[in-house]
Amino acid sequence: MVIAYLFFHLSILINQFWYAELFTIFGWLSIISITALVIADALILLIKATDDISGKLRFIPFITLPSSYITLRVLFFYFPSDLTIVASLSIMILLTIFITFLLLKYKTKKFNTKTGMKPLRGKDDEEKKGKRRISRKRNN
Repeated sequence: MVIAYLFFHLSILINQFWYAELFTIFGWLSIISITALVIADALILLIKATDDISGKLRFIPFITLPSSYITLRVLFFYFPSDLTIVASLSIMILLTIFITFLLLKYKTKKFNTKTGMKPLRGKDDEEKKGKRRISRKRNN
């Protein structure tokens, strides 16, 4: 901390703004590292999700990544836009997530919430027929 403080004052005395440039570089490096962590986390979640898919279908999300990106880049080459790279990357990520969820839903039992339940017999049947429970207050 003291070294950074001295470096700041020396750069002002010399009339060079190395301090601002140095911490601008540190700021950009921190933004890049945070983005890399988010992308690595998404990739690990994709790998974990595809482990639940059996057979040859487990490779479809990984094939979707480059194929959708290349297709979108070619599409944006013929129909240019200001946000070509951002749009192609965003659509690629959303398409891969969508395909992964579809595969998980239809090829595994991960999202199946409907389970076969046996109906209860006895008190519930009596209640359905019209008998009601009557609560009685206790007298003290």
